[in-house]
Amino acid sequence: MFSNVRKVISQSPPPLEELKTFIEDFNFDLEAELSLIKNQESVMRLIRKNCSLINIVILEAVVEHFEIHNAQIYIYDYKREIKEFCRNLSVDLCLNEPFDVVRTSPPLKCETATYVLGWEATEHKLKDVTDIVSKSSGKFVKLINIKSTQSITITCSFPHSLTEALIIKLSDNLELLKKNDLMELTVGYCTIWKKQKIQEIQESLEEEVQEIKEQDKDHDKVNKPIAKSVFIARYGYYVIDSVDISFSEGEWLEIYRKDDSFYWKGRSLVSGDEGDIPSSCVYSMLESLQLLEFILSVEEVSLPILQKIRNDSSSNDKKASYFLKTINDDPIMISALRQDKEQHDKGVTGSVDWGFDRVSLTSPSPVQCNEVISSINNNFKEILLHSSSTNSTITILSSTKLSTLNLRTVRRFEIWLTPLTNDCIQYLCILITNNRTIQELDINGHSISDRGVSNICQALEHSSTLTSLDLYHNPLITSTSGQALSHLLLNNSSLVELNLTETSLSAESILLILQSLSNNKNIRILKLDERHEETCINTYPNYHLIQDRVDWWGY
Repeated sequence: MFSNVRKVISQSPPPLEELKTFIEDFNFDLEAELSLIKNQESVMRLIRKNCSLINIVILEAVVEHFEIHNAQIYIYDYKREIKEFCRNLSVDLCLNEPFDVVRTSPPLKCETATYVLGWEATEHKLKDVTDIVSKSSGKFVKLINIKSTQSITITCSFPHSLTEALIIKLSDNLELLKKNDLMELTVGYCTIWKKQKIQEIQESLEEEVQEIKEQDKDHDKVNKPIAKSVFIARYGYYVIDSVDISFSEGEWLEIYRKDDSFYWKGRSLVSGDEGDIPSSCVYSMLESLQLLEFILSVEEVSLPILQKIRNDSSSNDKKASYFLKTINDDPIMISALRQDKEQHDKGVTGSVDWGFDRVSLTSPSPVQCNEVISSINNNFKEILLHSSSTNSTITILSSTKLSTLNLRTVRRFEIWLTPLTNDCIQYLCILITNNRTIQELDINGHSISDRGVSNICQALEHSSTLTSLDLYHNPLITSTSGQALSHLLLNNSSLVELNLTETSLSAESILLILQSLSNNKNIRILKLDERHEETCINTYPNYHLIQDRVDWWGY
C-alpha cells in the first residue's frame, strides 16, 4: 500500500515546504526532523516511520489535505483489509510483536501510554484492543506492542506535545476504561488510575487506623509518606539550604512525602540526589487536573480568571485547556491553588491576633478579613498576612479602605507564605501606589514570582514613600527579574534597603543589579546570597565603590 501511495504522490508531488509545514502542524514533535529534510523522498520516509501496521493516520491526512485522489483508493482498501484483519486476529497471536511499519528506536518513557486490562489474551481480538485505544485516546496514539502475563499490557506512543490533551481525554474516558476491566493506566511517569486490590485497601485502612492511635501519643508526628509520584520541574533550582537538592528545568522528580505545602521530600530521577524540593518549582499534569476539579466544585472563587473558567459554558475539555494555559501564564497559580485546596479539605479555621499597634492574620477566612478591615483604625502601624488563601488575599488587597489615604498610620505590610497570583499582584500594586504611608513591604516565603516582581518594580519606580522592600526566600524569583530590579534601582529614589536573599537570581542578574546600585546612592543595604559573592567581586570592576552597602548572606 505505502509503495503504491508513494508512487502516486511522486507523480504530482505537493510543494515541499507546504508538505513539511502541514506535517509539522499535524505533529509538532517532528519539527526538528523536518528541518533537516531537503527532498520529497525523505519526507515520505519520515511519514512511513510514523505509521504503524494498523495506524496510517499521518499518511491519510497528507493524502486528504493535498487532495491526492488517485492515492485515496489505496488508503481505503488498506483500511478495509486491516479492519477485517483486526476483527479476526486473536490477541494471543500478536503478543510481543511490533506494530511499526519500520523498526525504529523505542519511544521515550514520557512519550508512552500504557493500559493494563484484566483480559485473557485468548478471549479477545485485536479489534478489541484498537477499539479501546481509539475510543479512549483518539487517533494520534499509535500501538507499539501488546504483552501478557495474568493480564494484558497495551503500550502506545504519542507526540509529546499532546501530553496534556491526552491526559484530559483519558481522564474523561476513565469510566469507559473501567467498564473494560482497567487495572492501571499511565501516561509517561504519571499514573492516571490504578485499581487497588481488596487486600491493599484493607492494609491501607489498617495503617491509617494505627497512625491515628499513634498520633494520640505523639502530636508532633509528621505526615505519613504519600504514594510515590513523579513531578516535572517547571524551573531550575539551585540549593538554597543544605537539605535541598538542585535540579534543572524539565527534570523528573519523584516525590515521596509532603511534610508541608512548600517543601516536599523527594529525589531527582536524573542525579539520584535526595532531599527537600520547593513545591513551587514543580508540577504534574494529574495534579493540575485535580486542581481544576477543585475550583469547579467549590462554592466561591474570587480570582476573576478562575471565575471565567468556572462559568464558561463550553465543554470540560475546553475548560481544561483554558485552565492549563492560565497556570502556564501565571506560574505561582499552582502554589496558590494547592494552598486553597489544602485549607478547604482540612477545614482550616483561621486566626486573627490583635496587638497594640499591629494585626496579624493567619489563614484567615474572607469573613475574618472583612472584620479586620472594618475594625482597623489609625492606631495600627503593621498588617501581617500569613498563609492566606486567594479568596482572603483578594479581600484584603482590594480593600478601598487600605488603598486610600483614609488610613494614614500603616507603615509596614508583611506577606508570608501567601502565593500572589497575577490578580493579587494587581491589587497590591494599586494599594502601594495609592497608599502613600506604607514604608516597608515584605513579600516572603514562596509568595511571589518573576511576573509579580516586574509589576511591583514598575509600581515602585516613582514611589516616594517605600523605604524597604524585602523579597526574602522566593525561589520563583529567577534571572528573569534581574532587568526589572535593575531598572527599579535606577529610577527609585526612596528605597533604602532591598533584600534579595534566598532567591533563584543568577550571578549575571546580580551583576546587573550591582551596576545599577553604583548609580543609586540612596540604597544603604542590599542583601544578596553569599553564593554569588566571589563571582561578583572578581567580575565587577567597580565593586570596591559599593562594597560597604552590600551584605552577603550565608545559610
